[in-house]
Amino acid sequence: MQSRRSTRLASRSQSGGLQNNGPVGHLKIPQPPGEKHERDLIFSELREPKNWAYMAWALHNTAVRIDWTKNQNLNDWRYLPIYLMLMGFVLENLLKGILIGQGQPLDPKKLNHGLKRYADQVKGLKFAEFEKEHLARLEPYVRWAGRYPMPKTSDDLIVIGHSKQFYNDEIALCQKLYDHLRTLIQDLEPTSFSQ
Repeated sequence: MQSRRSTRLASRSQSGGLQNNGPVGHLKIPQPPGEKHERDLIFSELREPKNWAYMAWALHNTAVRIDWTKNQNLNDWRYLPIYLMLMGFVLENLLKGILIGQGQPLDPKKLNHGLKRYADQVKGLKFAEFEKEHLARLEPYVRWAGRYPMPKTSDDLIVIGHSKQFYNDEIALCQKLYDHLRTLIQDLEPTSFSQ
């Protein structure tokens, strides 16, 4: 039985090419019928720490394109919260990759953007207090400030800002988490996160 979410699926035409009968970028993978198998297949990627690392890498490469320290042509302040949201997503993916690599399962129904909480669950890696504060400072950008002009409640308002010190700290924290993830995944490339 086909779910309403995936009303169109890609299939091979008689000429051998792909027909996009489905959501953009999705191909139907042959599988036995049954929603449980489909759900397991979809969420199997969550159990691979390497997938979290590569998503962090892609997010970082995207953030670099609007990095205020490298691209002086971006003089609209609205790029800053988007950049910080992307960097928050980078750190979130690295933290989740580490937790999975350490054998701590992530329940897809309980995933959230609690960066500091995820850092508290990491074993064998010490975080300085300023690193935890930095993670907590990025949480509003991930939750709302990088996506919307205002939060749901006035209690969630923040002052949008950044500094060279915060910038250096977040780049160093990304590298620290990536290095730790590389101890769990030996063949993770590249060796440096900021390449």
